[in-house]
Amino acid sequence: MNEISIQLTEVNPTIFYGGSKSKNIAILKRYFPKIKIVARGETITAYGEEEILEEFEKQMDRLIMHYGKYNSLDEDTVEKILTSSIEDNFGLDDTDVQKILHGVGGKSSKLEQSTKRDWSNQFRQMIWYLLLVLQVQERLIQVLQWQSKLLKTKKSNESF
Repeated sequence: MNEISIQLTEVNPTIFYGGSKSKNIAILKRYFPKIKIVARGETITAYGEEEILEEFEKQMDRLIMHYGKYNSLDEDTVEKILTSSIEDNFGLDDTDVQKILHGVGGKSSKLEQSTKRDWSNQFRQMIWYLLLVLQVQERLIQVLQWQSKLLKTKKSNESF
């Protein structure tokens, strides 16, 4: 029986394992029933046939890369990654790939299409208002310059 050990040095083991009940490890065991998986601390050890262990290691790399990118790993994502092909975007659908903000604790925020449209419309309105303000400001400057010239002319006429 062969053995492989994977160190989770840059991963929070509690989140990676799926919480206190190790839900993600249970999913791994379900997808790899022919190997024995032991998770202790920051080490995951697997025992089994070499070919299966190689596939397990590839899938673990994909899970670790996903966790490294998004700082989270829920049960649905683990299943998507395990059932997707290697060329896939780590088992993520297009909406997951479009996540653009990651906040405290890795919580992600994504913009819905309607929100993007709203922001785009608001941006256009702001630009329109800005242009309007600039035109008004330019007109105001012209008026002030005209008044200044008028005052100068009036003062010069009074002096004669």
